[in-house]
Amino acid sequence: MSDIDLVSQLEGSGIPRRQAEAQVKVMSSYIDDKFATKQEMTNEFKSVRADMAAEFKSVRSEMAAEFKLVRAEMRELNKDTLLEISKIMAHQLGVVVATIGVFMAILGVVLSLILS
Repeated sequence: MSDIDLVSQLEGSGIPRRQAEAQVKVMSSYIDDKFATKQEMTNEFKSVRADMAAEFKSVRSEMAAEFKLVRAEMRELNKDTLLEISKIMAHQLGVVVATIGVFMAILGVVLSLILS
């Protein structure tokens, strides 16, 4: 609604033209000082969206780099774990072979006693 339309509405309700013009001038000035226009809001929203897009891009980039580091650490831990498991299995195999050796020695002694 234009200022002329507002003046006409005020005049239609019984307010003298000069007073209606003064009121519209004061209200328009107040509104212009206190409220943003639709275009100003649109521009601000565009600016905020651009800032957010840049920030999200930065965060995604940082997260991708962190995930890459975590994956590398997990691969290294996996290698270390497999190495430790291999060592334990080798030790257990040695124990089994030694036990079999002792069993075979005892069996040999028992057989030689039986056969003699």
